[in-house]
Amino acid sequence: MPITVSVAIDRPIERVFEFMADFANNPKWQYTCLASSKVSEGPIGVRTAFVEQLRAMGMRGNVTLEVTEHEAPSKFGFKATPFGPIAPTASFTMETADGATRVTLVANPNPRGPFKLLSPFISWWAAGLWNKHFRQLKKVLEEG
Repeated sequence: MPITVSVAIDRPIERVFEFMADFANNPKWQYTCLASSKVSEGPIGVRTAFVEQLRAMGMRGNVTLEVTEHEAPSKFGFKATPFGPIAPTASFTMETADGATRVTLVANPNPRGPFKLLSPFISWWAAGLWNKHFRQLKKVLEEG
């Protein structure tokens, strides 16, 4: 069950894209991300891989994120290896709006196995988590 979350950030679109598309910055604004590092060669683009250490849903573990879309400065996306009962995919779009950058996330937690039955709850939980992440992202980019 997909979720959509958005935030307006008072920074230029290029700055927002550059910061967000480098997943090594994720620990600075995503509460569930303890560490993130790029593990593939070359500049960030489609097929770039990052390994993240996460803590969420009472679990701790590593996931690999693979960039699936990368169209600077307006769009990027990823797919993740499974983390517990989910194997998320996400797409972020950026657009200039009223002098700020509007970031919109469309994500699908993709619950697996019997957890598919909990899809509405997992999506509700994920939307709340991403709203919290986006509040921190806004703070980091606007105040930092």
